[in-house]
Amino acid sequence: MDMELVLATQTTHFKSLENLARQIWTEHYCAIIGQQQVDYMLDKFQSADAIAEQSQQGRAYYLLMGAADNPATAAGYLAYDLADSDSDSGKPQLFLSKLYIHSDFRGQGLAKQALQAVIDQHPNRDILLTVNKKNHIAINFYLAQGFIKNREVVADIGNGYVMDDYEMLKTTN
Repeated sequence: MDMELVLATQTTHFKSLENLARQIWTEHYCAIIGQQQVDYMLDKFQSADAIAEQSQQGRAYYLLMGAADNPATAAGYLAYDLADSDSDSGKPQLFLSKLYIHSDFRGQGLAKQALQAVIDQHPNRDILLTVNKKNHIAINFYLAQGFIKNREVVADIGNGYVMDDYEMLKTTN
């Protein structure tokens, strides 16, 4: 399936991202972190206003378009930040903040295509991301794409919640 990345720049994009995030996160993450933390994180980090603010601060959000039955349907989304050089390697980095596929479109290779599109756009950057330690599906996907578990990261996100993650790393050329 061919997929197109559409850079989110408009209010309608940000609203679409918010709606997509709510569907994906509610379906996938409630079993991992619970409904209350999901609601908190959606409101704080994935509302249309929060996404617009993050975009203004340099985070690139993309809608993943290209559903086989309806190419105008957003099948998922991703977001990333470009970072300065890693102090150890001296290479520039890309922090992949989000890569989510709606359950209706999983298993069609979209996540792999989206990841490859990001790599193709930024071929000389190592890619970092964080993934919840209990999100075994995502961990296994990233391992299969050449990422390694770099370290464990626990981050306080407020309101008594923490993100208990692995930082994963993929080195490039």
